[in-house]
Amino acid sequence: TDITAANPDADVVLYADVAGTLTEIMRWGVTGVQLKQNSSILDSNANELIKFAATGSAVNEFTVTNVATGNNPILSATGGDANIGINLLAKGTGAVVVGNTDAGALGSQLTLNHAGGSQANSDVVGRILVVGQDDAAANESYSRIDTVVTDVAAATPDSDLVFYVDV
Repeated sequence: TDITAANPDADVVLYADVAGTLTEIMRWGVTGVQLKQNSSILDSNANELIKFAATGSAVNEFTVTNVATGNNPILSATGGDANIGINLLAKGTGAVVVGNTDAGALGSQLTLNHAGGSQANSDVVGRILVVGQDDAAANESYSRIDTVVTDVAAATPDSDLVFYVDV
């Protein structure tokens, strides 16, 4: 069944009957789709596939960009702040795993890309930082690996791989 709004500027609201009470669960409008707090997208077996949690004062979000053949889709941190990181948080003793399905000899690859074209000698163009909590529950940097540019010339690019412990 098609749903048509008589006023193109009006929202379309979906309600569910929860124990005899109509409860708003989703809203479509000219600015997008709004799910109610702690909503989920379910798979075909009604199991949670993706859960959403709301922050009342949120200004940052993800933007998902599809692309043409031969390019990689993009998951970007976007929003009101000038510098926005992305946190991937595994649960318990779980791990964040990067993999691929290629049966060739290369295997998985993780690329750290310092884009911008304004690198200079001595710039750190890539860093892996290992952080953990001390006995007072404060974050401590225990080690890091830096890739430091020693020559940015296009004809003779060069770098050093520097290891640090207890930084």
